[in-house]
Amino acid sequence: IHVGVDNNNDATVWYNYAAASAGTITGSSNSTNATQNICPKGWKLPTGNSSVAGGIDGITSYKDAFSPVYGGSYGSGSLVNASTYGYWWSATASDNTSRYLLYYGSGSLNTRSEYARSNGFYVRCVRTLPTMQDATSTSLATAMPNDGDSTVLLDVRDNKAYQITKINGAYWMTQNLRYVGDTGSTSDSMTIESATTNVSANKTLSYDDLTSGNTYRSARIHVGSNSYTNGETVWYNYAAASAGTIAVDSSLTNATQDICPKGWKLPTGNSSAAGGINGITSYKNAFSPVYGGDYYNGSLSYASMHGLWWSATAYNDTNHYVLNYSSGSLTTTNYGSRLDGFYVRCVRTS
Repeated sequence: IHVGVDNNNDATVWYNYAAASAGTITGSSNSTNATQNICPKGWKLPTGNSSVAGGIDGITSYKDAFSPVYGGSYGSGSLVNASTYGYWWSATASDNTSRYLLYYGSGSLNTRSEYARSNGFYVRCVRTLPTMQDATSTSLATAMPNDGDSTVLLDVRDNKAYQITKINGAYWMTQNLRYVGDTGSTSDSMTIESATTNVSANKTLSYDDLTSGNTYRSARIHVGSNSYTNGETVWYNYAAASAGTIAVDSSLTNATQDICPKGWKLPTGNSSAAGGINGITSYKNAFSPVYGGDYYNGSLSYASMHGLWWSATAYNDTNHYVLNYSSGSLTTTNYGSRLDGFYVRCVRTS
């Protein structure tokens, strides 16, 4: 360890890898990843070959947020490249070196792996968000003991984060689901897995943008944004919302599987109990509704007048109950034609 000041004249510390890994990775020949480190309990060195949350490859486009500094590397009693480079260790080995994040003279962040672990680099620790899939009744109750309490959880399927709020005794997403599968919004199919999605078995859904027509049988998704949705959002027809399980012209079947993260589900549609859309209508502020309309046959309708969310409950052969935000109020209705593209917000009751 070397204690000194960086190029901004701020106090800092350079660690060789034996120090960064709390003495667990030592010697000149060692290709082991660091699972222990000098970070505070509950935090860790970032991974070095991953673009997902907590990986240094995923931070390279977030230079301003990361606030990098120069200061060089420390070795053999002196600093090298103090005014032109900044270096940060990761947990990931690359042959007998370890991967690191590099901030260099052009003002860019990059990842590298060519320098030996005897060099003294900076350490910045990371803690990833807890995930929706790993949430338990105990962890949710700890994070949100009271109605109105909120936390943020990550959907491991695409690493998108959602605010979760306890409302009427249940845990609700208070942002619209934006999941479009592992193949993106322009592919002709999406694969979902039972390990991460509320389905009983892995499946591949044929799907395309709603602009191609209307049918009950294809999972159709539209990705877009407008001034009412506070950023990108996704409209799902019912075949998509139900993960392809309710995808026929005539069905009075409730959805028991859906596009929600594993452990979460579509709310029930005719219940005031926890997890029912009837029970959410008096909690407008906590639910944080947005307008954005109904996506049908290639265009949005009522974008400035309605926000609409699917439930799991069938009303008749072609319609499901939906939660409707209109004129500043939340109500429930039964006019949710399964052809239409509405929002999805998932709920967990235990």
